[in-house]
Amino acid sequence: MHAISHFSLLVDREVFPLSKHPRLERRFSNKLKNYSLRFKGRLLQFIAPMTTNYVMPFERFMQYVDMQEADRIETSIANHIRSAQQQSPQSIDAKAISKFAKFLSDLIAPTNVSNSEKAFYKRTAERMVRASRWPMDVLDQFD
Repeated sequence: MHAISHFSLLVDREVFPLSKHPRLERRFSNKLKNYSLRFKGRLLQFIAPMTTNYVMPFERFMQYVDMQEADRIETSIANHIRSAQQQSPQSIDAKAISKFAKFLSDLIAPTNVSNSEKAFYKRTAERMVRASRWPMDVLDQFD
């Protein structure tokens, strides 16, 4: 078994184990034979960045949430929230994701955010109200 068979390739939010793709496995495996273990670790982080320490940049996180159905937002981002809360020290992106998690639980939008983030919170609230997940008065804080 090649060392590379434990790697995964992340493409469009889909994870493909390289062991299921012999051609890719051979290609990466041959390249890895010449490098130290330290480099292999860096390559793993490049190939499969969805590790427990990985926190999605908040701009991409907002796009990801916007693509989800309102009924599935909370369940689809649970892993991202957990990763953000476990990161130590917390990056700016992790703090922003944690703020969004607090918004989902308290239904109170943070006040010290950028205009694009404020618009994101408002869009999310409108979608949740339309889906009858949240009460209508949540939207009053955005007036």
